[in-house]
Amino acid sequence: MNKFTFCLLTLTLCAMTAHAEVYKWVDQDGKVQYSDQPPPPGASKANPQTLSSASTASAGAPADKSLKEKTKESDKRKTEVTEKQKKEETATKLAAENQERCSQARGNLNTLQSGRVARFDEKGERSFLDDQQLESEIAKTQKFLAESCK
Repeated sequence: MNKFTFCLLTLTLCAMTAHAEVYKWVDQDGKVQYSDQPPPPGASKANPQTLSSASTASAGAPADKSLKEKTKESDKRKTEVTEKQKKEETATKLAAENQERCSQARGNLNTLQSGRVARFDEKGERSFLDDQQLESEIAKTQKFLAESCK
């Protein structure tokens, strides 16, 4: 037997099994069973179904889509999933950054409210904030916390 005949015979056998009936029923224990053999006489809800490419296609969709169309749809779904994952990662990253900023702002507010606060100027010299500057910085920090850290 040559290769061509063998391939033709194999394809013919595969095509014959593709249109086999599949039976679905509920057994005595209430479990759903699937088989290529008819259900036993005591089984309930016998429901023979024929497997074919038309029965596995989605409702309203043509059963014989080309490989190119299927590949295009698959690529589109993959792209959508990737974009969704990137959006979720970006949102998570932004939320973490915002939480870090809020945490720093709360720490700054505690420092400002604790008493005398000094800042260093361009020359590296320390200068203390007067009461007006201190109140201004506290107000700015509280405003930031109220707007950004809910």
